Amino acid sequence: MPDEKGLGLISVLVSLAVLGVLAGVSLLALGGGGTGPGVTLPKAASGGVGGSAASSGSGGAVSLAADEAAQENLRAALDALAQTAAVDGYGSVTASDLQDSLRGVTFVRGPSTGASVLSVTTDSTAGGAVSMAALSASGTCWLTWTTPASTFFGAEPRAATCVAPALAQAPATGSPAAGHVGWQPGSFPAG
Repeated sequence: MPDEKGLGLISVLVSLAVLGVLAGVSLLALGGGGTGPGVTLPKAASGGVGGSAASSGSGGAVSLAADEAAQENLRAALDALAQTAAVDGYGSVTASDLQDSLRGVTFVRGPSTGASVLSVTTDSTAGGAVSMAALSASGTCWLTWTTPASTFFGAEPRAATCVAPALAQAPATGSPAAGHVGWQPGSFPAG
């Protein structure tokens, strides 16, 4: 029958399209779509910030997802920080003040040990500033520095330790590198 010649190929193409949609939905559910704070992923090696081109295979995808989980937790923490600072100001916010603000996220004064353990440091001079840091499973330390007037985002790939720095003024902008935090205003630095 001439009407059934392409039916097998069409069935295969429709099946592949459905599988592609399901794969995309599962990636979003694993933390790439901003589903909420407190997401942690297994440790994977990464060649640079954000699962860069030096990463290959599924390790690069896991690194990218791990970086996105750390960044999402920091973004959510910035919202919680703004609400907490509205009461007493940025200069008086502590890790314990933020502790109950986000489900699944722990705030500490020391180093971050994972995407859902955020290091917090406060500087009380000139209106106050709060720095936060989250260690991604990729080995990148993601950071934020915020005041009532501005927010800077930073990254340090292959960080030996991930501690929020005490900064009284805005950090100098620059590119991320091993052993050096690269900062920029507005959004996290790209790898």
